[in-house]
Amino acid sequence: MAVVAIWVGLAADAVAQGSVATDRAGLEALYDVTGGPTWTDSTNWLSDAPLGDWSGVEVDEDGRVTGLRLGGWDDTVGYFVGNGLTGSLPSELGALSRLRWLEVGGNTGLTGAVVHGDGVDDDGVGVLHR
Repeated sequence: MAVVAIWVGLAADAVAQGSVATDRAGLEALYDVTGGPTWTDSTNWLSDAPLGDWSGVEVDEDGRVTGLRLGGWDDTVGYFVGNGLTGSLPSELGALSRLRWLEVGGNTGLTGAVVHGDGVDDDGVGVLHR
């Protein structure tokens, strides 16, 4: 079953956890285990650029990751378009304590669950609250 989109609600106590460095480590793990070098667009991934300059990464005013758009619905073509991610989502995504949403629809080679410090959503589609 492919993962389409996950919405992650943000708990108040999660805001104080983590850092830009832990977010960077989580993103690097995602890149490493999902075939990053073969992604359609991996602009600035693994570079020293601020995380907000990495393709598909959205950050808040503190530079912390709040969203990942690495695939999803494309209105211009009328279907889900992926970014070439393959393999399983890494548990290190759980370290992204400010992550509110993850969009990876269209990556047909992507499997697994989104793992968080307080649980797992393994149905692939839907709502996951912290």
